[in-house]
Amino acid sequence: MEPLAIALAPAGPTRVRLESLLEQLLAEAAFPQQGHELIQEWMARSALLLLVRAQAERRLADQSGRGDFALYTRFREEVELHYKEQWPVGQYAALLRLTPTRLNRLCLRIAGRSAFDIAQDPAYFSRLFKKRFGVSPREYRLAPRQGSTVLVGTQ
Repeated sequence: MEPLAIALAPAGPTRVRLESLLEQLLAEAAFPQQGHELIQEWMARSALLLLVRAQAERRLADQSGRGDFALYTRFREEVELHYKEQWPVGQYAALLRLTPTRLNRLCLRIAGRSAFDIAQDPAYFSRLFKKRFGVSPREYRLAPRQGSTVLVGTQ
């Protein structure tokens, strides 16, 4: 078996997450505390899974064509930027200069999910979170904490 080199963007999100995980892994190894072996194992697994994901995305890009993969990546970035506004698929398609049908087919081919499903995930999470806890995720994050326990919602 030959070693595999995976190219990561200089300041891409995968690289940033991977570097952070590796720094945490080194810190855990430098100052071991109770449970450090388990934490180190999970951090190492997380780092490896990020690399596997990066390689799979690269392979998928090579198979589906870089142009389509770049469009899909841009779509995902726009969803992240505009998820609070809950844009419809047609608005994302217009921004990318595609028809909604083409965007949907692109997402199905690359991600195995419809453009609607991808665009609605963050909004769905926010609605579900608010229904369950009575506050939005943002309100929860901004709420002052008393001690280490925050009690919200019922159930």
